[in-house]
Amino acid sequence: MINDRIFLNIFIKYKIVRCLFLFNISLYQSYSYADKTVVKFNVPPGFENMDVGKSLGYLISYNGKALPGYVVYDPLKGKLVLDEESFLKNEQSKNNIENIDLILSKINFEQCVRGCDVKIDNNNISIDKVNQTISINDNNLNYIIPETNLGLVHNQTIDLRHSTEGYKAANIAGNGYIGLPSQMYGYFNWYLNERSYGDNKYNDIGVSTFYLQKNFSNIYLRAGKQSSLDYYAGSVNSVVTPSYDGFVTIGSQENFNNESKNKSNGRLIFFSMTDGSVDIRRDGRTIFNRPVTIGRNEINYRILPGGYYTVEIYYLDKNGREINHEVQVIDNVTYGNSGQGNNWHITAGKEQFTDDRMIEFGTGREIFGVYGNLLTVAADNGMWTSDININRPLYFDDIIIQPTLGFRAGEKGVGGYTSLSMGNDFWGNATASYYQQNDISDIYYTVNSRALSYSRSFGGNLVSYSYGRYSNSDYQQIQISRMFNQNGYYANVSLGAKRQTYFGDGVFLNVSLSLLDSQANINIANSGSNTVYSANYQKDWVDTLGTTSSSIDYSHSNNNDNVGLRLTRSDFLGDATASVNVNDQSAQGSLYYRGSFSASEYGVYPGRYNTSGAALLVDVPKDESGYYYGFSVNGSPVRSGRTLSVPIGNYKTIGYAPVANNADDIDMQIEVPANIVKSHPGQVYYAKAFVDINQVYSGFMRDKNGKPVNGILDNGEQVYQNGLFSFNAKKVINEIILKNNEMSYRCDLKVKNDNSYICTPQ
Repeated sequence: MINDRIFLNIFIKYKIVRCLFLFNISLYQSYSYADKTVVKFNVPPGFENMDVGKSLGYLISYNGKALPGYVVYDPLKGKLVLDEESFLKNEQSKNNIENIDLILSKINFEQCVRGCDVKIDNNNISIDKVNQTISINDNNLNYIIPETNLGLVHNQTIDLRHSTEGYKAANIAGNGYIGLPSQMYGYFNWYLNERSYGDNKYNDIGVSTFYLQKNFSNIYLRAGKQSSLDYYAGSVNSVVTPSYDGFVTIGSQENFNNESKNKSNGRLIFFSMTDGSVDIRRDGRTIFNRPVTIGRNEINYRILPGGYYTVEIYYLDKNGREINHEVQVIDNVTYGNSGQGNNWHITAGKEQFTDDRMIEFGTGREIFGVYGNLLTVAADNGMWTSDININRPLYFDDIIIQPTLGFRAGEKGVGGYTSLSMGNDFWGNATASYYQQNDISDIYYTVNSRALSYSRSFGGNLVSYSYGRYSNSDYQQIQISRMFNQNGYYANVSLGAKRQTYFGDGVFLNVSLSLLDSQANINIANSGSNTVYSANYQKDWVDTLGTTSSSIDYSHSNNNDNVGLRLTRSDFLGDATASVNVNDQSAQGSLYYRGSFSASEYGVYPGRYNTSGAALLVDVPKDESGYYYGFSVNGSPVRSGRTLSVPIGNYKTIGYAPVANNADDIDMQIEVPANIVKSHPGQVYYAKAFVDINQVYSGFMRDKNGKPVNGILDNGEQVYQNGLFSFNAKKVINEIILKNNEMSYRCDLKVKNDNSYICTPQ
């Protein structure tokens, strides 16, 4: 066996050298005459080939257009060089070629180690050495007016719950972007919240936001209805966010330069004494619902509305009964306007709740590295308020400090606020905020609050502390966590305590164990005379198309035992979960789904949840052998033989969509030329993926007794006396026929054990 392996290694090296030699010859002998010609080189897992591109080609896009041919690095000239002859044959203008060549000559390719973004002659250049792509975008075309067509990108979230005790709940919400001609689009947000338990019933349905927007070369015009509950995280720069029953806005296109949706680092932290769920409500409307575990829970601000506001957190058991509730302040404001440049907007409209006629002016400026925002709102009844905040990041060695100072004024008085975040690996991370602004104006009411958090590693222990105060209620939490790692086993142990007004004191212990694709959790909590505990085991199955998870959990609280089963799937269609729970008195079930679909002249296709409103339909070819393969486009999974909707950013120029091979057992060269100039909300673009499968099959052919077999395969390749073979295929092969003078074998290529494939006589 040892000799066989040595011989196999020598044989494979010979094959690889031969293939590389023939491949390099083919590069010099072939020319590209169509935009569909693509070349892609991927770095194998565990390797970093930073010199690739010096002799091999880079795909290049110019102002969103994927160009034919490729660019190579010339070590003698010390610069990137394009294939001018190939570009000219593909009808590229001489002026474009000269301009691209001049830009490439100024790039310091050697200093761009793993990839980089540089600015040369008012052009933004992005180099990706792993995916072998170069994109060049002219800043003079930032406000180019792209061609737009009819389209629809719709997101939907469905959460259904039911118990045998009579509890029923439905939380269904959606939002959509309607693409229109002439650089126009529409947006709407709708919701349906229903709950019933015995004689108690609650129903709320409506369309909270809708508007129509027209984009011009450097300004935009928007009109409709806007609820402050529908602002995305990362989109709000002020503590003042009024709601309009009807409004008209005119503003600068700089507001959309830096797409910052869902970019927020804050967290909502709360302590649960029940293994059920929480309803997070604002102004009586459920904005978020999720299962919770016993002890400390966190919700990232990225999935909560942007702004500064209060929420009510309702703790529910698995039967939907309210255990208790509390109020917390959400500070989901993105201070500073880094990346947006100097922006402004003016809004006139009618306030949603009072019908007062109002006018609003907002602007953002960057001066000497200081980012500032101003927002002023005035009503026809004499009420008014202004908010000014400034922010400047400070860097001291590896310490990042983000201070913010805000000033509020109104018809009733003045106030202000300040916040600070800082930290590094050595000193830890700290955040603090103080808001004094509760009696400033009746046009927009805001509350006072203060908060403090700190976390740092001491040896192998991570210590976290958080404090918050709102009105006459405050809370404190401290937690110590330690990670253990032994021979592939991971364990995380957390011990914490909490103190909260009206809820008393409590302690909790969380233990998490993980091994490869399995996790187990044990949670124990005590508050007053009540002790609750739960245990959970989860198993994950990861494939090229997504992840499937199943779990079983047990909990005990107030002399009540509960057992639950949960099944979750996350893939190219979105996220779906089904669960069943049984306790001493009742049974409960729930269904959850979160995803999107896109509709256009190309048809209607599903996809993952899309917050940008722009989508790319990726048409993936089917493998001839019937093998299903998958890969990622712009971070979203796609599958062979299907067309799927992939979220892309707004107002982005995309030549080649970024791709990643998710399969470990198949070698693919993938290219998705998108040719998108300034992606627009509501637009559904189309791209056909080009997939070149280059699968290497090598090893030993053996019979079921482990003895080597030899002969000629039906593709003409030879299998030697010791069973050794090796060949390349442009598709996935499930089985192959082997023949010799004695008999014929059918060899299974799907399963490989110890470098061997099993062949059975026909």
